[in-house]
Amino acid sequence: MMAEDGEHYRYAQSHADEQSRQELQALLQQLADALKAVAPDRVEDAEAVGASAEDILKESAKEEPNKSRLRSLATAFTATAKTIGAAAPAVLSIADKIVDVISKIHGLG
Repeated sequence: MMAEDGEHYRYAQSHADEQSRQELQALLQQLADALKAVAPDRVEDAEAVGASAEDILKESAKEEPNKSRLRSLATAFTATAKTIGAAAPAVLSIADKIVDVISKIHGLG
């Protein structure tokens, strides 16, 4: 679902201040934990959320991330998180917070 080695966190940290780094790291851990708790019949949805998180973090980590692409990936990430729905209600809330942090890091309004 999501890499266990801190890979996702590493993607976005180069652009963030220390507080944002710590917040993002905590949120990514919360997301990973929430996705692990998804029922077996929703694993495919959880994997899609993890892949969507990877996409936005990879773009965020670029030296010059494309802000339009970041916005599109943020929208896709939260939409994908909605597919989990009642199976893992915390996932959408966490995804929204991750998008907020990445938006703040990159000045997306």
